[in-house]
Amino acid sequence: NKSTDGNILYLRLNCKITTQKTSFSIEDKDGKELLKAHDPEAGQVQFLIDNKNYGNPFDLVNAKKMPTFKTALSKAKSIKVFNNAKLYTFANGKAELLEKPVTCN
Repeated sequence: NKSTDGNILYLRLNCKITTQKTSFSIEDKDGKELLKAHDPEAGQVQFLIDNKNYGNPFDLVNAKKMPTFKTALSKAKSIKVFNNAKLYTFANGKAELLEKPVTCN
């Protein structure tokens, strides 16, 4: 998923290896990582799917929210990620790829 300012949101929701954790990352247009899941330095992260707040479903404390989050993502038009007073906004493109098994390391 790409934003109008060139940032890219990568979602890794269905891990090929069951011991790996689901994750996400946001990179700028130059490929520099701006934000990632499981980063203790990142502070609070909130995901808004079509403006409904799902908190951070990648946080291990909120792992039980992941199935609901995945369902919402499959139908979503917009994905917003809020972190440290910055809002990243993405149009949900190719939602069918969210079901594809990927490497989640």
